[in-house]
Amino acid sequence: AEVAETRVRRWEPLLRGKTLDERLALLTRIYGDDDPYMSVETSGDETRLVERNCPYLNVALQRPLLCSVTVSVLTRLLGVRVVREKRFQAGDGCCAFRILKDQPCTPAGFELEP
Repeated sequence: AEVAETRVRRWEPLLRGKTLDERLALLTRIYGDDDPYMSVETSGDETRLVERNCPYLNVALQRPLLCSVTVSVLTRLLGVRVVREKRFQAGDGCCAFRILKDQPCTPAGFELEP
């Protein structure tokens, strides 16, 4: 929870007042600047953030709770629900987060993934 709070406090002022698409573009640069293993994929109205490298994979395999940080931070900063569709832990070879643009939400704090 503390890691998520630190990231939200640091990045939220940079995103304040921006549209969802502007926040997503800025967050992508902040989150993965110069990271060739991260991309944003769009198809029609669907947007996914895909991470093909996890610096925390060994820890995340033993403590999957760690992965809730990314979902929680993205949801809070984008203001819409974010769902992980693929997971390194499940052998998918990446983590993929679907940005549900039509599902606004305002979580008060750190939330665990279902």
